[in-house]
Amino acid sequence: APICGIAVAVSMFYAPLKAVLKAREQKDLGDLNPLPYPAQVGNCGAWLTYAICVGNPYVVVPNAIGLALGLFFTFTGLSLARSEVKSTILRNFVIYVSVVLGAIGIDKMKLTSIASNDLFGWVGNVLLMIYYVAPLATIKTVIMTRNADSIDPRLAVAGVFNGLFWFIYGVAIWDGYVAIPNAIGAVLASITTTCWLSFRKDA
Repeated sequence: APICGIAVAVSMFYAPLKAVLKAREQKDLGDLNPLPYPAQVGNCGAWLTYAICVGNPYVVVPNAIGLALGLFFTFTGLSLARSEVKSTILRNFVIYVSVVLGAIGIDKMKLTSIASNDLFGWVGNVLLMIYYVAPLATIKTVIMTRNADSIDPRLAVAGVFNGLFWFIYGVAIWDGYVAIPNAIGAVLASITTTCWLSFRKDA
């Protein structure tokens, strides 16, 4: 399960690359939803910190890759988005990074009695939920317009399998911080995938 989880997680983080490169080439985001990108940075940063804390290389590898890709996607979104969207991307990016760095600072300065793995586990859980929820930001518009162009199907489908594999792995090693949020994430990604299947152009 962990090897499959790594492969699927990397696939999920890699999924937007084709669309992002196309947007960079055309110098236009078009219908691309850039809000998941800063969420990816926060999510991967938090889980990378948690994985280093508990010494789990299976969690380190995909999140290190995801963090690098998330930074690339985020800065692409910042360079191409409209001013109002750009402000949202920048605000979210600053919030996510501040949360992760704040948690690291609190832990290093011993400002809480909470164990390091619990602190970073909770932060990772919250940011992972935001990452899975971010693509749902356009669902209302998708349903009202019956147009799923703003949904990245690769990201949605990869999210389903990523959640399932890491849920199985989390149960296998009795790590609720890994199992529970990924089970919820699989459900949320399934909702996004269902909307794409229902309202894609050739549906």
